[in-house]
Amino acid sequence: MKKHRVGILLKDLVCSKYIHNTIQALKSENNIEIILILDEIADRKSRRLSKIFHEMRMNGASNSMGSLTFSLLQTVEGRLIYYLSNSARKHFEKKRVEPDEFIKCIKVSSFVPEYGKETCCNDEDLKSLELLNLDIIVSGKGNTVYCDKILSAARLGVISLQLGDNRWNCGLPPAFWEVYKRSASTGFTIQILNEDQHEGAVLYRGEVMTKRTYTENLVHLCRESYPFLAFVVKGLLNHDKSIKAEEKRPVAGIICKLPNVWQTVNYILKSFMLHANLFIERKLLRKNDRWGVAYSRKFWTDIKLSEGKRIPNPKYRFLADPFVIKKDGRYHIFVEDYDCRRGLGAISCIVVNPDDSYE
Repeated sequence: MKKHRVGILLKDLVCSKYIHNTIQALKSENNIEIILILDEIADRKSRRLSKIFHEMRMNGASNSMGSLTFSLLQTVEGRLIYYLSNSARKHFEKKRVEPDEFIKCIKVSSFVPEYGKETCCNDEDLKSLELLNLDIIVSGKGNTVYCDKILSAARLGVISLQLGDNRWNCGLPPAFWEVYKRSASTGFTIQILNEDQHEGAVLYRGEVMTKRTYTENLVHLCRESYPFLAFVVKGLLNHDKSIKAEEKRPVAGIICKLPNVWQTVNYILKSFMLHANLFIERKLLRKNDRWGVAYSRKFWTDIKLSEGKRIPNPKYRFLADPFVIKKDGRYHIFVEDYDCRRGLGAISCIVVNPDDSYE
């Protein structure tokens, strides 16, 4: 059986744990061969400095100050969340991949033309990519814009996970503006890229609940979205009919930029007030959110949630996540039963009788 050939494009052997997990998920498939494409930039540091000076010339002093202020926020908030949250700590983990883990490894040297934005390769490297006969290339280089020759180096193109909902939020920084604007959800897309970074063919679109702070939201978005990258790649290669490009529709096309100084300061003040209120409510006033369960016998489209019959939480416990079955004319409601004193949960069953009494 002919195996699918998947290229993994990385800028370094050390990558995020999310890309590493994606590689492992694809390697576990018997019908997929993984090839490492390592983008070696000999003078990466000087190129980064050149890019910074170019942006300063193009954007002016005020935007440069905004960029520096936001970088400071990222560093401080990131370290605070790192020490306060175990799950966030795992987000910052880096994993190393070894070339001998892949069936083949090639090195290319990319460049961005002066005053350009598309990453390109020289003709020799492009020829090496074409000779690999790849079915698809998975980009592990974040929000990189590639030239047309790289995008066409594999049969199905280059696939990438983009953090943000491209219908209203394109650009940077991912997961920030949803928190700033108090959006209920934060989106992501998995798309086959074209030369316009935000207008590729979207194969998968998802959303997660927006968290309280930028760093928490970014951690949550990455953790929930990246497992779908391997899922979509495998589905695309295996001709899964559910994996197809969504229909093109008009979008706002707003290119979000890094916040300016005042927006960053405003975010800091809002975050401080939010956490101060939470501290007062939970630590001083001893108020805590508690889940509860209620039910109604009406058809679900006719239900008014405020009229549901509530099942009181037992003392020092709360009930959540109900699942209902009907047996012998009575409804059995299975719930998560969490004991606040022991810090343990269990599955309990509440039997509701026809007269609405329950046991």
